Amino acid sequence: MTKTSHLAKSAAALAALVIAGSASAQQAEGTFVPEFGMGYLHGATVERSNFDPGGDASYSFNAAFGWEHPSGLGVRALFLFDGNPVRGLWEDPSGIKAFDRFYGLQATGTLPVGEKFSLKAGAGIGRTRLNVSPDTSGSDLTDGVLSLGMQWRIARHYAMELRVDHLTKSQVTSTNLQFQFPF
Repeated sequence: MTKTSHLAKSAAALAALVIAGSASAQQAEGTFVPEFGMGYLHGATVERSNFDPGGDASYSFNAAFGWEHPSGLGVRALFLFDGNPVRGLWEDPSGIKAFDRFYGLQATGTLPVGEKFSLKAGAGIGRTRLNVSPDTSGSDLTDGVLSLGMQWRIARHYAMELRVDHLTKSQVTSTNLQFQFPF
């Protein structure tokens, strides 16, 4: 087994424990957090974009929906999409597969560092879609995801978070600005 598969199994076990703990909680307290954002993708499997012709980078769109217990532990469904509109229009002669999208589940934790600021972290597992060109069907792989962010809770039902998500197997890192609407 590789280090990545050990990490993915550990993240899945942690997510299962958080979900089980949340489901068995006697109180129906907690906060639901829908969020969306934009980010910058960088990594070995990211196809070049128009604004970064010298490197393997693109921009991304992302969304998530989570639940957080008052203790700070929670769970989040996470979706990352490559936002390059011309990605994959031409087949790369090298045959390298390019990142298309990721969806997964994370166990999350929050550590308050002030009245309106919190350090947020997550670990989980999901599926990454890689494509070569529009003429090929691409491939899917199981991927671990690690996240670290700083949240600014501006109002009771609005927050912003600067977050970095790293996909462990496909080696893609997404730096995001998230807009959150806790309720």
